[in-house]
Amino acid sequence: MSKEKKRFQRRGYLQYIRQNAAGEYVYTGGYHHLQNGTYRELLRRLYAFAVPPAVCTVAVGVLPDDAMMNTFYVLIPYIFLVCFTASVIWALVRLTANEKPLREYIYKAAVTPIPRRAVAAAVSAGVCAVGHTVFMCLHANELAHLWADVLFYVLLAGAAVCMLLTRRAAKKAQWRFSPAKTDTDNLG
Repeated sequence: MSKEKKRFQRRGYLQYIRQNAAGEYVYTGGYHHLQNGTYRELLRRLYAFAVPPAVCTVAVGVLPDDAMMNTFYVLIPYIFLVCFTASVIWALVRLTANEKPLREYIYKAAVTPIPRRAVAAAVSAGVCAVGHTVFMCLHANELAHLWADVLFYVLLAGAAVCMLLTRRAAKKAQWRFSPAKTDTDNLG
């Protein structure tokens, strides 16, 4: 087996950090520069689309809805929705906290997964709505809070649409990669 699978490295970013002749650690990887627009505009757009789904997701969780009490086919997609929404917010926070231009490992960890996570959150919201519809069909005579059921769908639809807009905004951003300047004299 000449080609072995590349193992996942928990601290993979350490491959870009080297020690120079003076004993200092320097970053030797490449950088990603935003091409279209400013970094601040991109962050403002991404936060504007990513924070409302987080609020909608929390609001869905606190509604007095019978389906959210103990129905696994509603709760499991909701848990996935919470996880993917939190993951998108975490990537945005990580993107905000780092310097510009972005280092290669930060770009890979924060920018590239945002579209996939946003789509996964939107799909989770849709599956949660389908599960809620099944619950309503099975327990049509026991529904106590019709307003909560309607609000449930409105909040899930809002979360899904905003997550898809987050994906679109993240995909529209164009990044240019500039390789690292190799300075072999300074590396030890």
